[in-house]
Amino acid sequence: MVSSCWLCSMHYRKDTYGVFSEPVDPSELPDYHEVIEHPMDFGTVTKKVSGGAYATLEQFEKDVFLICSNAMQYNAPDTIYFRQARSIHELAKKNFENLRQESDDNEPEPKIVRRGDCKQP
Repeated sequence: MVSSCWLCSMHYRKDTYGVFSEPVDPSELPDYHEVIEHPMDFGTVTKKVSGGAYATLEQFEKDVFLICSNAMQYNAPDTIYFRQARSIHELAKKNFENLRQESDDNEPEPKIVRRGDCKQP
């Protein structure tokens, strides 16, 4: 089962500058919404996890990867934003693969469960 603490852990370890923790501010990046069609951030994902918005692991996974792909699409490869997004993507990819390996093929898909508020490590 996936808890919001797993998300918090990944977020705090790899998003060292907190750039993916909140929606992009259009006043700071006026062209962002012209380039990025579906914005996503860890704050929104955490709210969706807490609110039970994800019915499947794939929905959760899609939003986590959307954070990364948006950052890599918008930012140049030589920026810290691109590099952090790539690092988070690699970590998330491994974590999702591990979750799938731990799940038995005959069992229902793991559900996303809120495990209370998570504190920053």
